[in-house]
Amino acid sequence: MYFTGSLTVDPSQLTHIEKMKPTHAFKKMLYVLTAGKVHDRMEHETFCAISILQQLNTCLRSLGITNVIRLAKDNLDFYLDEAGKKDDMKEAMEHFQIEVDQLEADVFKTLYLVLEHDDEHFKYLIEIKVNRCHKVGVHPISIEVNGLIKEFKMEGAGDPPKRMTEIFKSQDKYDAFQSWKRNYFNQFLASLEMTVKAHMHVDDISRKSSVAVIRPKSKVRDRSRISRSPVERSPVYHNYHGTGDFFFYALLWSEMCHSNSIFMHDFQMMDEDGSALMEIGETGFDAGDGNAMNPDAPLEAPVGADITPSPELQESGAVDFGDSSGGGFFDFGGDSGGDSGGDSGSSCSSCSSCSSCGSCS
Repeated sequence: MYFTGSLTVDPSQLTHIEKMKPTHAFKKMLYVLTAGKVHDRMEHETFCAISILQQLNTCLRSLGITNVIRLAKDNLDFYLDEAGKKDDMKEAMEHFQIEVDQLEADVFKTLYLVLEHDDEHFKYLIEIKVNRCHKVGVHPISIEVNGLIKEFKMEGAGDPPKRMTEIFKSQDKYDAFQSWKRNYFNQFLASLEMTVKAHMHVDDISRKSSVAVIRPKSKVRDRSRISRSPVERSPVYHNYHGTGDFFFYALLWSEMCHSNSIFMHDFQMMDEDGSALMEIGETGFDAGDGNAMNPDAPLEAPVGADITPSPELQESGAVDFGDSSGGGFFDFGGDSGGDSGGDSGSSCSSCSSCSSCGSCS
């Protein structure tokens, strides 16, 4: 288990809107039939890469977040910390400003900034994407926060941390622990939102969070199963320096839930590579029944649960959902199981990674 949240930010910047040829099949057909009168629309932000990084730097430093893992422009790394340096924000910014001239700073498509932060409860991985070109109505800045539970880490091959086994001794202990950690994670996410509002000129901001549980393809016994996933996956799956021992316990979580018959609800089920499998709603299931959380067996849909399968899993036909699916192909990606910030007043429901934003020219 780990916790994940996102902020999407619409800063007060001048924009201009361009018509683009549609990319989806139905709109392509309309484009041909209407002689090019049907278009998608894209917004182009006018901010400069250096200026937006300076604003983000001010926001993060106010919360004591100064450890940079990665700084990249259009998938080209300008800074990648593979040694675990501390307080290297200034160094990363200097690297960028030395190597990027003003012209390049003005024409970027996507900026990536990945940071780590520790407090008493979590090791946080914070991934910020700034999309200069994005669909109309989609916020250009997305911030994804992953929280790995700080007191759990690898203690030996095949052995779950001793502190971890304690919370699985009863359903009450499990529920209390998850609720406590989730509340603390949401407090951190709220403080990040308030800091962004305080240090950036923002037109709109939205916030959401959820619990994620990894369901591996088979039992995990050592760190050799931790590999670097593609860039579009959440930052906990990238195996950044210093995160592997904390991520290891998350790979054991489904097995512990299964063997201790924990009742599970309101969470995202992920595979070990960071792909979404399904969303479980309020109507949950006993993890000890069937093989939904059993890494010793092929994945099955949990019986009786409120399920929204991912489009990819549903299309593959690898899992028989029968009539148990609570959603469908077009429903996946909603807010079921997530905590809304409640006070943001935004109707934006875009995901934090928004892979389409950086594809335009």
